[in-house]
Formats: sequence, structure tokens, C-alpha cells
Amino acid sequence: MNINQQIEFDKIKELWAELALTDDAKEKIKETSWCLSETELRMLLKETTDARDMIEKLGTPPLQNVSDIKEVIQIVEKGQCLTPFQLERVEKVLAAIRRLKDYLARGKQYENSLAYYDENLEPLSDLSDEIVAKIRNGAVDDYASKELLQIRGKIIKCEEQMKLKAEQVMRTHKECMAENFYTIRNGHICLPIKKEYKLKITGSVIDKSSTGSTLFIEPTSVAKYYDELQREAKKAKRGLWIDKKPQAPWEYRKEQRAGQ
Repeated sequence: MNINQQIEFDKIKELWAELALTDDAKEKIKETSWCLSETELRMLLKETTDARDMIEKLGTPPLQNVSDIKEVIQIVEKGQCLTPFQLERVEKVLAAIRRLKDYLARGKQYENSLAYYDENLEPLSDLSDEIVAKIRNGAVDDYASKELLQIRGKIIKCEEQMKLKAEQVMRTHKECMAENFYTIRNGHICLPIKKEYKLKITGSVIDKSSTGSTLFIEPTSVAKYYDELQREAKKAKRGLWIDKKPQAPWEYRKEQRAGQ
């Protein structure tokens, strides 16, 4: 039996780790070994006493909603872009830092040595304010920039025109329809057309039914607005820091609405 087991130091660290809020903190606790320096030990005991005293006077430190953003920092260090969701995680941590800094600052009135750790905390208020102003529910807000607002406005108009044109073709070619509604296939608005009427509908065959009796055709009048929608969506994605597999702009808009 080693000394750790004899004094049950491992059990102490397990209980300690349960109080940690992040995986990084848990890992540091796991790697902690006992202190053999009397000078260092006295310093650590003083900090422990000061911490208990501060909690008694000011209450529990405000560390709600703290999450580990180590992997987010690694992404930034590689020069890559963050998604809106990742930016919101960063803002939550910055808000926690701001609360903790205020908490420690209040401890200075009691001449508590731990209170001066606030000087090592930088809440990056400008960055935090920018994220709050431009990110909403895991997505970039429409009003994040004038250009983005214009682009999303054009996307909405394209979607409306795609539906309108599809409905017009449906009304004028009722006899060709296998069903009385349009459908989405591979991101395209398509009409379910009976195979024998294929040549009566000007457009592209996007898909077909399992039996081959129904063709899903994107009318040319709809495709015109789909192409425009694609171009606008690419502009939006370049400015939205989207870091995900490319998808149809139609699906992208639907995803944005679902998150709101």
C-alpha cells in the first residue's frame, strides 16, 4: 500500500474533483500531489483560510454557467472561425469572469489577500458586448450588419417566389400532377409529376419515386430563384462564421427559424 492510499489522499481528491466545474479543473486536481515544502504549505494554508473567510463574508463565488472552453480556444489558436454557438459559450465564460472579478473586488474591503487575484482577470468587455449584440439563440442576428440583413431579406423573397412559381405551375398543369402539393428534394422545391407528362413540364428532374412512376421536377421558373438563393446564402455563410457541412440554403433558413 502506497502513501496515497494510507492517508486516503486519492479519496480526498475524488471529493475535491466533484466540486470542480470544468474538466480542466478536475484534471488538475487529479494531478495534484502533496506539498513537501513548509514555506509553500504555509502559503497554501493561508490562501485556504482567506478563501473560507471570503465565503463567510461574501457568500459563494458567482461561478454559475461556467463551462470548459478549452477546445474553443484551440480552434481560435489555429486561426479558424467559431460558430455562433461557440461564441455564445465564450460570452458565458466572460460573463462569469466579470462576476468573479466584481466578487473579488468586494473582498478588498476586508484586506483579504485572495481579493487581489481580480487583477489577473480580464473580462474582455468589448468582445462580450459584441457577442451579446450580434448573436441570438445560437445564430447570428439579422441586424448584426446591414449587409446580412439585406442578404437574409433577399433569401426570404427568393423562398417566397419559389413557392409562388411552384404553385402557379401546379395550377396550370393539374393533369400532370401525381399529388396536389410540391415537395422538397435535395434542397429543391419539386413538383411530383406523372412520368408520362415529363415533357410537358419545363425543368430538371431532381429525383424519382421508388417505382419510377413519379418524377420530382424542379420547374425552370423555380430554379431561377433557387440559383439566386444559393448565391445569397453563400454570401451569408461567409459572414456568419458557419463551420459546418454545406447544405441547401432552403434547409439552412429552416434551421435558423427553428433556433429562434
